Amino acid sequence: MKNRNNDIEDTGRFTPKVKTMRPDQFAQACESLAAMVRSEFGQWQLVVGIASGGLHLLPWFVSEGVGVVSVGMSRRTTAQKQGLVSKVLSKMPEKVCDFLRKTESRIYDFMNRGNKENREEETTSPPEGALRLELYLKLWRLGQGVDSSSGEEAPRILIVDDAADSGSTLRKVKAFIEDRLPDARITTAVLTATRRSGSESADFALYRNGTLLRFPWAPDYRRLPGEEPLPTMRTQCVPCAENGMTICDLDGTLIDTNSFSRFVAWIPRVAPWLTLRLMWIVASRKLRCISHAQAKQRILDLVEGYIDEDCLEDWCATLLKEHGRDWIIDALHHYQQQGAPAVLATAAPSLYASVIARLCGLDYCLSTERGGEECVGELKLARVSRLLEEEEARPILFFSDHADDLPLARWCAGRGGSVVWCQKRSMD
Repeated sequence: MKNRNNDIEDTGRFTPKVKTMRPDQFAQACESLAAMVRSEFGQWQLVVGIASGGLHLLPWFVSEGVGVVSVGMSRRTTAQKQGLVSKVLSKMPEKVCDFLRKTESRIYDFMNRGNKENREEETTSPPEGALRLELYLKLWRLGQGVDSSSGEEAPRILIVDDAADSGSTLRKVKAFIEDRLPDARITTAVLTATRRSGSESADFALYRNGTLLRFPWAPDYRRLPGEEPLPTMRTQCVPCAENGMTICDLDGTLIDTNSFSRFVAWIPRVAPWLTLRLMWIVASRKLRCISHAQAKQRILDLVEGYIDEDCLEDWCATLLKEHGRDWIIDALHHYQQQGAPAVLATAAPSLYASVIARLCGLDYCLSTERGGEECVGELKLARVSRLLEEEEARPILFFSDHADDLPLARWCAGRGGSVVWCQKRSMD
C-alpha cells in the first residue's frame, strides 16, 4: 500500500489530529493525489467517485477518454450528522468540533480494532444503485470497446473518495466492479485514511493514521469572508433519472463519423450547380486561407434556399441508419422513459442537427446557429449549464468523444454526472 505523506508517521499509537482544508488547499491536494496515482498506477480509463465526498474530487481526475461514474454510498454515522446535528455543529467553536472529531475517531477505532471478519462481511452486499452502476459499466464497455477476449491491455479503473475509515466502502465497490470486469486493474485512492487500519483501506492516500480532514463541505467548516463555496454534490448513485438530463455530442458519438464532411459531400448531389463554388471554399480552407468556422459559415450561406427540407430529412435519416450508434440512442431513450429529457449538444450546424435530434426523439438541440459562434468548448458548457439551470435539472449522463468537450465533461463530473467517452473508430 502507498503512504506518501511524510508528515505523518505510521506509529503504533493512534493519535488523530484535525486539518482544515481551504478550497485552494483542496485543489492542490487533489492534483497531488492524481499525480501520485498516475506515476505509480498509470493512466486510468475509468474513474469511480463515491458519493458524496468523492464526487468533489472527480474534476481533477477527468481527461480525454476517461469515463466517469459516481456511486451512492454513505455510512450510518454520515446520515446521522445531517439535519439538526449539522446545524448544531455549524454553531460550535472550532476547538470543540476538533475535540468531537477526535473523540469519534478514537471510539470508532477502539470498537473496530481487530474486527476484520465484520469488515469483510460488509463487502458482500452490493453498493447502492447497483443496477444503475451495472448499466453504466455496460455503456462504458461499449464506448471503450472493452472486451476481455480481445487480447488488449486490461482496462485501468480508479476508485476515489475523500476519506477512508475502515475501507469497507472502497472494498465493496471494488468487489462489485471486479465481478463485472474480472480482467480490469483496479486501484483505490483517497485524500486521507483516517483509522488505525488505514494502511489496508486504500491503495493511495496523501494522509494516513489519524489525519481528519475538514473539507469545505463539512458541517463544521467555517468559510472565510469572500470565500466561494464548492458546488453542492448529489448523493444519489448516478446515472439516476430523477431531476436529471442526459447530454450527447453528435460527431464521433451519436454517429461514428463527421457529419459536416458527409453534408459537404452530399451537397453536389442535390445542388450540382453549386459544385464549383463549393470546391473553391473547400480549397480555401485546405490552403488555410480561411478558418474552419469561416468555411463552415460560407458553405451554409451558399446552400441557403437550395436544400429542400424533405431531402435534408432523408439525408439525416440515412446518416443515422448508416452511422448511428444505436446503443447510445437506446440509452438516451431509457432515461427519457424515466423522466430525464435528452439534449443533443453539438458544434454541427442547426440546419441539420435539429433534424437529427428530432428523428432520434431527443428533447433539446443546442447547436451552431447560422451566423453565430460555434457551439464548442466553453460556449457549449455555458449553453448546457444555462439550459439545465432554467429547467432546474442536473446532468446525469454525458456522451462525447473529443477533447473539446473536456470543460463540459469536468462540469458534469463535478455535479455528480457520469461521462462516457466513445472510441474514435466506428463500432457499427
